[in-house]
Amino acid sequence: MSLTLMGILVFVFLLIMISTGGPLAFGMGTVVVAAILVWFDPKLLYQLAEMAMDMGTSFLFIVAPLFIIMAELFVLSGRADDAFDAARKWFNKVPVGLAVSSIFASSSFAAVSGSSPLTAATIGMVAVPGMMQRGYSNKLAAGIVAVAGTIGIMIPPSLCMVIYGLLSGTSVGKLFIAGIIPGILLTVALSLGVIIHVMINPSLAPRFEEKVSWKDRFVSLKGVGPILVLCIAVIGSIYTGIVTPSEAAAVGASGAFIFVLFSGKEKLKKLVPTLKRSAGLTCAIMFLMIGGNLMGFLVTYMGIPQAMVEGMMSLGLNRWWVMVFINLILLFLGCFLDPTAILALVVPLAFPIITKLGFDPVWFGIILTLNVEIGMVTPPVGLNLFIMKTVHPSLDMDIVVKGVLPYLGILMICLVILILFPQISLWLPNLMK
Repeated sequence: MSLTLMGILVFVFLLIMISTGGPLAFGMGTVVVAAILVWFDPKLLYQLAEMAMDMGTSFLFIVAPLFIIMAELFVLSGRADDAFDAARKWFNKVPVGLAVSSIFASSSFAAVSGSSPLTAATIGMVAVPGMMQRGYSNKLAAGIVAVAGTIGIMIPPSLCMVIYGLLSGTSVGKLFIAGIIPGILLTVALSLGVIIHVMINPSLAPRFEEKVSWKDRFVSLKGVGPILVLCIAVIGSIYTGIVTPSEAAAVGASGAFIFVLFSGKEKLKKLVPTLKRSAGLTCAIMFLMIGGNLMGFLVTYMGIPQAMVEGMMSLGLNRWWVMVFINLILLFLGCFLDPTAILALVVPLAFPIITKLGFDPVWFGIILTLNVEIGMVTPPVGLNLFIMKTVHPSLDMDIVVKGVLPYLGILMICLVILILFPQISLWLPNLMK
């Protein structure tokens, strides 16, 4: 049987497994095992077991559950609302100050969450009602918070980058540092975008200026202190080379736990359910990464990435056209799959291609992360759209979608900028010790 036909059959059977609604991780594992039993030496199954064991027990993998615990504990501590309160007071004189505040609050909270849905849900519970009470349109309020929530997986620590790094073997620490400037770019671009949007259509938001003294502004910064402390402890220690990403994750999780201890007995009562939720998410991600790793082994063993590169080279395609094609596939998958599923499916196949073509793996990790961000707010299965609907059931889904659409263009522009100018992502990592 030809390599092309085998590759097509693997892809078709994987789509069938996904369409059944079962866990993607087990779907990928089933396809890999079936392909080996049918076409190759069954002794390879022992190698699959060893690969799964090595990944599941790897010291590097501990970075994922620790960052998940850090984010969950920080939310439990109840300090996330302080980020929005501080931003609201500092941007009170800016046009559509509440909308801009929600963007900067999302960026601040992203520094301790690493999750787009968690960022959108946490900031959305505070920011969306606040904007609607002051006369902002429901469409603008829900849309800008849903899009701003996507910054949660660009600004480090990012769970998306952790998964990409573990699947591809790329330095998680360098990925974290590479996401800082793109995260700032997204924050500024969305802020300018919402200001211009309201200037064009003033009916979306009233001109509202809350009276805030300079004393109140500086006092509000106390609430941002915990975020700043964790950010410096985690990202600063990685950048200076004092600790590894896994050790930095342990520092962050410990710091978040200390904040919970000083948050009162009511918070401590919720500690066990929080840890159980973290464990469940960790297990789901672990199985997805193992499934993606096994799928990567299969396609590499079959020689599919190598054949694809050779085929593209024989056609005389410029490597940048290949990158455009990969981005189009990522944007398409983002309409239907969640981020972890996209990473598990794409990284094993695309990573050998981009490295063979000479692209920097750290830079590609940032491009991949932004593509996943866009998928978080792309209908019909954008996860942040459903987060907004869940947090605020009174909002119709079509309102949330219409609110998001104007800002998708801004994310796309930022994607093009990061593709055309790789040094935006690579400047800081290149300065690391």
